[in-house]
Amino acid sequence: MTFNKLIVLLLIASAGILAVGCSNKKNSFTRRVYNNLTAHYNTWWNGNEALEEGFTHIETKTPDNYTTILPVFPAFTKKEASAVNPKAERAIEKGSKVIQRNSMFFNKKELNRWIDDSYFMIGKAYYLKQDYRSARRTFEFILTKYKDSPLVWQVTLWLAHTNNAMEQFSKAGNDLERFRIEMMRVQMPRKDLVFFHKVYAEFFLKQNNLPFALPHVLSAMELSHKKIEKNRLRFIAAQIYQSQNQLAEATKLYQSVVNHTPGYEMEFNSRI
Repeated sequence: MTFNKLIVLLLIASAGILAVGCSNKKNSFTRRVYNNLTAHYNTWWNGNEALEEGFTHIETKTPDNYTTILPVFPAFTKKEASAVNPKAERAIEKGSKVIQRNSMFFNKKELNRWIDDSYFMIGKAYYLKQDYRSARRTFEFILTKYKDSPLVWQVTLWLAHTNNAMEQFSKAGNDLERFRIEMMRVQMPRKDLVFFHKVYAEFFLKQNNLPFALPHVLSAMELSHKKIEKNRLRFIAAQIYQSQNQLAEATKLYQSVVNHTPGYEMEFNSRI
């Protein structure tokens, strides 16, 4: 056990003693501390770990069809979704427990910072299950009830991502434009900008609008620091250039993919 983890557990234990049994029905400093700590370290963290494992499985195990332009996000089937269903269900279970046991809603304000995170985790878990209607309802609920949440813009992108999956492109376009306008006003975290460009590229690719998709693929590629993600985006950009008969640009990017040691399949398809 790490020193930091031990300190956290001691804080939880001491806060629990002071809070007299973890009640969330009374607004006091010790109860707020206790419910925030237990929500994060005892429940939310475990659910989020399961969720991340599920998405990693989809990212690394979903087979690609190299005869067409690759989707920005792996196009996982119902079979692949069923393989990670237990991970998604665990995330939903843990998120629900946080909300039921640790919510501290007083004077029209939520005092536990992990409640909106838990709803967000549940929404992403529904997406992983391919239950897109439930995912969309969850994201819309967060945007309605937690308007001041720091997660608002991440949730907006996930709502656009979900609307893309449902081919609700008018709604997805509105979500993406709201984010674009906000990012012109404030500095967004790099990871959110990468996701924004990936979702916008997905938006155009699903509608077979390759010229409009390309700038977003390139922007996401430049911003990304993740090797697998960056190589996938390089390959997609090369495919788009090739489809538009811009062979010099396509060749340069295919060679870049090879130089960055992708998996066997992607390297093979880059070389041919």
